[in-house]
Amino acid sequence: AGNREDLVDKEQRQLDIIESYLPSQMSDEDLQDFVEQGVTEAGAEGSKDMGKVMGLLSKRSDGRVDWRRLSEAVRARLAQ
Repeated sequence: AGNREDLVDKEQRQLDIIESYLPSQMSDEDLQDFVEQGVTEAGAEGSKDMGKVMGLLSKRSDGRVDWRRLSEAVRARLAQ
């Protein structure tokens, strides 16, 4: 460990600038509502319809949710 706080501070400032341009992420509650809406609109009945739901929701997410997080939420919902 080089104990380079100057580099840490520089990288953090750069990260803060980049993040200011990114859309804010959905809360867990918003994600659940978003997934439920997608499942309903797609007429999904089980895990076999995951691709249909993911296709629909990925177009509407506008970068507000990580692909993995969305996939896990859809998979969990379709498993019910």
